[in-house]
Amino acid sequence: MPKNIAYIALSLATLFTVGCVSIKPIRLLPGKGGIIAVNPGFKSIYDPEVRAKAMAAMEFNCGSGKVKILEEGYVKVGEETSFHRSQNSDTASHGNATAKTQKGYSFYGGDEIRSKAKAHSRSSTHEHENATTRTYDIEQWRITYQCI
Repeated sequence: MPKNIAYIALSLATLFTVGCVSIKPIRLLPGKGGIIAVNPGFKSIYDPEVRAKAMAAMEFNCGSGKVKILEEGYVKVGEETSFHRSQNSDTASHGNATAKTQKGYSFYGGDEIRSKAKAHSRSSTHEHENATTRTYDIEQWRITYQCI
């Protein structure tokens, strides 16, 4: 019997992974029902092609029996966490300068020019660090069905 379930699961996974739409058996009870996961790709879960592939997968398991959908909807199957960190540094310079020039007579003859310059500067660096963590639910559309 376990070999039969493995064969059905493999057949479903191979047969119904066509295009962007994929159907994955989660739990199969051959001829009785089960749970399938539907990945619609870029289409709506209600797209006729998506619904047809899901129904074909359930009918494949039920054989000659009819399919009764018991429940369907998104189910949380995990979480994904992303972390982003950025560092910025700002450098600012502040300063002033003064200059003084004097012109006068030199003892040795000629004009004497004296200059005095003073410069004062100050720089500072500020570092900023931002960290963001986001956690998202990973959800899967599942259909629970019964063969009647």
